[in-house]
Amino acid sequence: MLTDIIQKKLKQLPDAPGIYKMLDAEGRIIYIGKSKCLKKRVSSYFVPEPKWEKAKKMSPFIRDMDYTVTDTHLEAMLLECRLIKQIRPYFNVIMKSDEKYVYLELGTDRRKSPLAVSYTKTENSYGPVRSRRSLEELVDGMQNLYPLEEGEGEGIDFSYHLFPEILSEERFLSNRRILQKICENPSVMQAFLRTVETHMQNAAEKQKFEMAVRYRDLAEKLRYLDKGLHAYRELTSRDIIYTVALEEGYKLFYIRNGLVIHSRKTTENSRRQKNRLIKETENTADSPGQQVSEKESLDYRSIVYTELSEADEKAITYIGKSTADINRNEEPYEHKHGPESENSKRYP
Repeated sequence: MLTDIIQKKLKQLPDAPGIYKMLDAEGRIIYIGKSKCLKKRVSSYFVPEPKWEKAKKMSPFIRDMDYTVTDTHLEAMLLECRLIKQIRPYFNVIMKSDEKYVYLELGTDRRKSPLAVSYTKTENSYGPVRSRRSLEELVDGMQNLYPLEEGEGEGIDFSYHLFPEILSEERFLSNRRILQKICENPSVMQAFLRTVETHMQNAAEKQKFEMAVRYRDLAEKLRYLDKGLHAYRELTSRDIIYTVALEEGYKLFYIRNGLVIHSRKTTENSRRQKNRLIKETENTADSPGQQVSEKESLDYRSIVYTELSEADEKAITYIGKSTADINRNEEPYEHKHGPESENSKRYP
């Protein structure tokens, strides 16, 4: 509903990134969103026929709106995520319930399934990931492939069994070691995925289409698991400085373990400013970016990963040396695209 209050605020909206909040008649926040351009995005809610289905559903309940301008779209995405988790608005779904994120757990009892899905982390679990359903379908899809066998190199072989095999203790432990390699080693995961896809192609060529579909679905779930377990490996392996150009100056972000833990605005994009950011970060205790739970950090890390995946290589700098080097006024970082970088490839 386009109230007088909303009309006035719409005229004040800037062409800038930020977050917006939709409020109902009781003043409750019913939705939080973000945008690279607040004016364009928020105005789209108050047209005769909104394009988004969610906007159509919310429209009858909206009586007011508010917004917060940020320097960058990255900050808008992170702020949106934090507020959704804190406020849990009715019309928000994504990022609201991270307690429902799950882990893939390796079984320790041969009388039970070699893989299981769990809400809690143990020494035998991997994750977290968002979709419980995807992991459950993966667990079901693997049941008829056991025992897995080691092939040449990092290859994994298997045969399809009409009914799940009952494994001896020795074969159960061997199968478990292979599952552990798949979960921990990206190249082994890719080798196993290629084997599944080969089985899918062979089944299709033999016109065993139902079997081909099973392998296709299993490959899809393996790719989902692969992304959840391995996609952030480069992002979390080293500290990063990410530089965003503003209309006036720059915004520098210090990223550790895939989370933004410090930032500062500067008038220049220089080594001196990056060294200053590093020193400020080292002197900042109990940064908010380091206080989130493992499940909660999944959403923040996903935001940072997406941002860096789409960024120009020159905007990303890996931190290469220790704090002791900083104190000796040495250059403690290297450009991602530089010849000496250990991680010269782009994010996948």
